[in-house]
Amino acid sequence: TTSTTASPSQQKSTKKTCFNIVAGAFADNVGSSGLAPLCLSPLMFDKYYTDFADVGKTPIMTQNGYKWISVMLALMVIPSTVITPPLFDRIGASGSCVFGNTVTGIVTIILLQIGTNAPATSGWFGGFVTILYLSFPFTVISQLTTGPMLDVIAPPEERGMIQGLNITVMNFGMAVTPWILGIVADTAGTQTAIWICVGVSFFGGYGECAAHASAGIGTEAEEGTGGAESLGLGR
Repeated sequence: TTSTTASPSQQKSTKKTCFNIVAGAFADNVGSSGLAPLCLSPLMFDKYYTDFADVGKTPIMTQNGYKWISVMLALMVIPSTVITPPLFDRIGASGSCVFGNTVTGIVTIILLQIGTNAPATSGWFGGFVTILYLSFPFTVISQLTTGPMLDVIAPPEERGMIQGLNITVMNFGMAVTPWILGIVADTAGTQTAIWICVGVSFFGGYGECAAHASAGIGTEAEEGTGGAESLGLGR
């Protein structure tokens, strides 16, 4: 009978992989704050509403318009659930996570450049919102992948603990990041805060690349669950 007990080296590799995935998830939540809310407010709100209202001009974007943009952006999560399954099939969960983090960083840079360098016109405002809507479903993909990856990598007897740790870390990131970025924006400027988020997004993608590479060490993950290869975590 073949033993299924993992060796100490295999257990160490599994823990390292889980750590990389959870760290990548934390970075993803921090990095996503650059896209929403920072690119929405203060960047978009100031450029297309406040800067006009402060000098007595008619804003390009109304306050109600801003509210509807925010509501509709939240609904863009729905298309992401349609995009994600075929993307999983094509490049795996870990590849999808790297893709989502990378897209988040790139789109945030584009919106930051529009918000700071492009003229405040109706055309550029429409382009800003269009890019935000078209890209947002892809940025959410990375947040939908860590659970499946951890289920594959984690030992069966520790899955509950590791998934709970992942959720705790992600929620902690979402709780403290706005406060910290708010302080950074007040002291160093909104652009600096957004650039920090861009850097963290790319770091999150790197963390997931490391997780992908670590998972390749352990064909034991495939043997233990039978699903690692389908998630793109084994070769």
